[in-house]
Amino acid sequence: MEPPSVTSMAKLLQEPFDPMSCVANVWPAPTPGAQDTVPYAAVVDAMVDISATSSRLECVKILTRLLLAVITRAPADLIAVFYLVINKQAPQHEGVELGIGDALLLKVVSECCGMTEARVKEAYQQTGDLAEIAQNNKQKQATLVQPKPLSAKTVFQSFKQMALMSGKDVMRRRTDTIKKLVRDAQGAEVNLLIRALQQKMRIGLAEPSALAALGYAFALQFLGARCAVMTLDDLQNALNIAASTLARIFYEVPSIDIVLPAVLSHGFLLLVPRSSVFARHQRDLSIRPGLPVKPQLAHPTSGISVVLDRFNERKFTSEYKYDGERAQIHYENGKIHVFSRNSETHTDKYPDVVSVLPSVFEKATVTSFIIDSEVVAVSPETGALQAFQVLQHRGRKNIAEKDVTIPVCIFAFDILYLNGEPLLDRSLEQRRAVLYQIFTPLPGKFAFATHLDSDNVEDIQKFLDQSIAAGCEGLMIKTLEEEATYTPAKRSHFWLKLKKDYMDGVTDTLDLVPIGAFYGKGKRAGVLGGFLLACYDAESDEYQSICKIGTGFQDEALEKLTGELRPSFTAEKPRYYRAETAGVDVWLIESQVWEIKAADLSISPVHYAAIGLVDPAKGIALRFPRYVRTREDKKPCDCTAAQQVAEMYRSQSLAIQKEDVVVSE
Repeated sequence: MEPPSVTSMAKLLQEPFDPMSCVANVWPAPTPGAQDTVPYAAVVDAMVDISATSSRLECVKILTRLLLAVITRAPADLIAVFYLVINKQAPQHEGVELGIGDALLLKVVSECCGMTEARVKEAYQQTGDLAEIAQNNKQKQATLVQPKPLSAKTVFQSFKQMALMSGKDVMRRRTDTIKKLVRDAQGAEVNLLIRALQQKMRIGLAEPSALAALGYAFALQFLGARCAVMTLDDLQNALNIAASTLARIFYEVPSIDIVLPAVLSHGFLLLVPRSSVFARHQRDLSIRPGLPVKPQLAHPTSGISVVLDRFNERKFTSEYKYDGERAQIHYENGKIHVFSRNSETHTDKYPDVVSVLPSVFEKATVTSFIIDSEVVAVSPETGALQAFQVLQHRGRKNIAEKDVTIPVCIFAFDILYLNGEPLLDRSLEQRRAVLYQIFTPLPGKFAFATHLDSDNVEDIQKFLDQSIAAGCEGLMIKTLEEEATYTPAKRSHFWLKLKKDYMDGVTDTLDLVPIGAFYGKGKRAGVLGGFLLACYDAESDEYQSICKIGTGFQDEALEKLTGELRPSFTAEKPRYYRAETAGVDVWLIESQVWEIKAADLSISPVHYAAIGLVDPAKGIALRFPRYVRTREDKKPCDCTAAQQVAEMYRSQSLAIQKEDVVVSE
């Protein structure tokens, strides 16, 4: 993936382009009087082209042109097309998932492709690619009746209906729906349908890039023929404004169903912050209770001196970094919602949080709020803070308060919204003052994050030691006045995390995904004894190998992991894995996230993590990795990103250079 230059996207998108003809081979003009609708084939063609290129810019260009054609010709289909591209059926917090298992798909493929289930299963075990099997064998099937071409809206609506199906005969109804789609699908449509149903699209384009393409498409549609005569700098500026504003809106209001109709209604100027259209509708497209804001995140740092260098005389605060679960708590009209850091609804998981919250604020003066907090398990006997692993033993859904055996305390550290007013643009110092004014601590149930406002190295070191003694992971260090607004979805350099293990090796643990495994020897024969781990590169939508690991496991743990991972075994390496194949006994479909500690990072000719970001031809590897725990609160795509690995390596190199300077002096 080449890094984008200032005007690189403008160069690609300034080329003469007719949205009416770019997909003419699969999207002909409608007959007079008929409503134009997007064929599923147009979406599939674009995704096939995206899958075939390794250039992120070229991928974004292809998607931009598809979305521009949709906005121009069939804007009513834009929501359906965008959901198909990102392979979702609804906003994340609604918890709508297809949940289609391989067993059902094996049955459908066998019936639609004239194969026995046993033959399909055997081929799937050999290749690990059910979509390819379905496409190749469907093409061999003769049909008496010409199938009706699929539309993008039909496919999306079918997916959503299946995700929402419940009650009697749900499996039969899902099977019938999938059969109809597969029988009407032609060529590559079959492949993309199966991959979508398996939730394994892997076209090499992640959601942030899709959002950028959408912003570019709105800009190009507004500018029209003017694009050809604009300077590249001016065109790039317009593209950047549209993309960044659309992303900001989406991260504050994470619902395509709300954002896209608004932009379609008001046009490109809604994405221009200085326009009157933006000013009139800004409040309508800002955060509100009930929709989880994408949380601001922190960068790791390796020491207090690094913090002082980074903040450069800015006023800052240090807060305990609690070993719990991030919880964004919303309140409006008497209703409380709890969301995870991944925008999943956790309200049913924490009935005790819902129960205690109304007692810590004055309902007569507080009508709505959104607070950012950490929910931490506490000892029922002493009230002492418990480790995150204890919290993991709580149930996840539909828990009655009377059945809660692991009590928790809410540690509030930020407030983003109060009584109808977003507070994101206020400084942390101002937001903290509001938080303290509105809420009243309740011992063992609700508290403010313990903090220290000091830039004295000795004070901070003592505070760090106190946090660790109290059962915390370390400190969160944040600017208070300058660069102190809350930016959703941003990993901010003005939020730093300083953990106790940062002082001995790598500056942070990494959350990695097991993608391959090796069978043990000796007394470990028959069970998995080692694993190949990977980080995730969202831009290329691939898992990149970073190390092999065989330490940190007890024999019992290996037996348990072998059982848990067995359903993920696949004979061939998935095409979205970037790793050497030599020596791997079994490949694993990504399913778990493990927290890993290591001694340091090094440039590697064998591994591919962050390839091209530090070295043009080599990746980064972990040295002496060891298993810490399984992160059940994270999905594989939420693991450590390739860009984070590159930053960690650069930070390590900088620290080594500083040490060398000190030694030489």
